[in-house]
Amino acid sequence: MKVGLRLFAPERENHAGVPASLCFPNGAEITIVQDPAKTDSPRLPHEQIRFGYGPALDLYHTPGHSPDSICLRIGNLLFVGDLLFAANPGVAGLTGWSQESLVRSLSGAERLVAEGEVTHVCPGHGNIIPAGDAARMFSRVRADAQSLSHIAELNRDRAVATAEYATDCMEQVNELFTVMAGRLAYVTYILDELGEAGMAEEATALISSDAIDELLEAFRDFAGEYQKTSPSPVPLMLKAAQVMGKLERTFQRNELSGIIDPTLVRRAARLLADYITMLRGFTLPGERQILDLVPVIEAIVTGLSLPLLSDEEILAGPDEEGAFSRILLSRIGSRPLLEEVECEVVAEDSQLLAWIDRDHFTDLLTYILEDLVGTGACRIGIRTRQGEEGATITITGTLTVTGAREPLTWRFLRGLAERAGGTLLIRHQDGLQSFEFTARPE
Repeated sequence: MKVGLRLFAPERENHAGVPASLCFPNGAEITIVQDPAKTDSPRLPHEQIRFGYGPALDLYHTPGHSPDSICLRIGNLLFVGDLLFAANPGVAGLTGWSQESLVRSLSGAERLVAEGEVTHVCPGHGNIIPAGDAARMFSRVRADAQSLSHIAELNRDRAVATAEYATDCMEQVNELFTVMAGRLAYVTYILDELGEAGMAEEATALISSDAIDELLEAFRDFAGEYQKTSPSPVPLMLKAAQVMGKLERTFQRNELSGIIDPTLVRRAARLLADYITMLRGFTLPGERQILDLVPVIEAIVTGLSLPLLSDEEILAGPDEEGAFSRILLSRIGSRPLLEEVECEVVAEDSQLLAWIDRDHFTDLLTYILEDLVGTGACRIGIRTRQGEEGATITITGTLTVTGAREPLTWRFLRGLAERAGGTLLIRHQDGLQSFEFTARPE
């Protein structure tokens, strides 16, 4: 049985500051005083409850995390519940969340702490925080909340889509980091063989392979348990964010880009950043424009077929030993993807105009070519044509290995095709694997 007690009559809102008392049969008395803040006031709406002659309990209305969120103050302690976490991914955007209300509540809480009567703040999770530290935290969270304009509502559909994207991203991150670690291991092996133990040690430090393996393994274990036990997609979303945040700290992006193929490093970094962007409720970054795809495709294929530096460029490089060593390392660590694969581009039309996001299209074509090479394609054909439905690019490979790819990879590639500005159709028949990308009209 649920019992409700109306503390205030509706008309009491017109008598702010006038005490209202509740008397009980045993003679106990509770006095409640309302002190609502005006809409444009930096102060929080406030009510005080006195239990006879005992200490007062101050209640502050702090919506944002939810419409009915409150903070409580007893003496010099301020209890703030989840106010400090209300701008976090997985919380911001939930039904009832309000950016405008949250910013106002955080400003009011910061002001309240600054007035000096509060010495410690007690959040709903974690340790008690000294007032000075809490004031700075309120300020930082407020700045974070102010950046969350126009985020999507975190309803079940978006939670499911984000959890699926997390799973897809982690599969690709696993492959990219495996390739990067393998390339770096090859570089360090060559350096050891050349007697450059110091350079080999420096190269090894650029990526924490053991930490990466542990993080990815932890996510796989969590995802396996989640699929068995949890009906909610939110835990998987948040676990992926935790893992990806840690993965960002396991590799030195700029230094790695100077040794191994920089496109590998760039795509790994973009995957990690894109997931956090999607989790927070923002639209993934992109810039579509009218492009002629024929030279774009030819440039991608050329870039994946030739070493970053030719023999002539290496020999003509700087005389300074350190600079020359870095150039040599780059040549050793960057093996062209299509180095041993025949790849032919056939354009049915001299021009193939499409409304495309270039970066996402480049990533899509690169992933597809990697997929075909990884499954043993010895020959790859890329054919472009202008059809009634739009610009169409068909990538076909002759495979020697079958069944190597999982449906999750296809789902990831289709999502990437959407972000590039088109659709992707995947076919497999008689040892041929084909990917047909059609750019949507503007």
